[in-house]
Amino acid sequence: MEISNSNQIIKYKLILRSITFLFLVLIILSVFTDLITFNLQKYYYTAIFTALLLIFEILMFAKNATYVLLTEDYDTIIIKYYKLKLFKGDKKSIIFNKEDLYKYKINKKGLYKHAYITLFVKTKNGIAKYEPINIGMFKQNDVNNLLSIFDKSIKK
Repeated sequence: MEISNSNQIIKYKLILRSITFLFLVLIILSVFTDLITFNLQKYYYTAIFTALLLIFEILMFAKNATYVLLTEDYDTIIIKYYKLKLFKGDKKSIIFNKEDLYKYKINKKGLYKHAYITLFVKTKNGIAKYEPINIGMFKQNDVNNLLSIFDKSIKK
């Protein structure tokens, strides 16, 4: 079974790129043409549009959007994820046997109060705690499926 938030990530990237393109067009129009005037100098519009673009970009990246792909085999769980950053993010993966899952914890944190899941897995040296993974971009149905997989693994 595979669970992924790829559709939500595609929508997120499309919105981010569309708004960025719109603001860049407005900035170029305000600098090189007189189409946008309203009794202000064109450099004021450039400054306003640039500030709005920066605020928008900061808010979008504060979401800390993460692409997550969970693959469940017969006895193994593989989680591949990477954060969507301005520059290329590190791709990470967690691979463990189902019976090695000790517990998981869900926290809500950040500006948007997205849910983060922290996995605790049994190893030879004790319990390993993995970094929290943002699952806020998942649909509720996918979150329920993900949690049911973890619950079944813990109960074994």
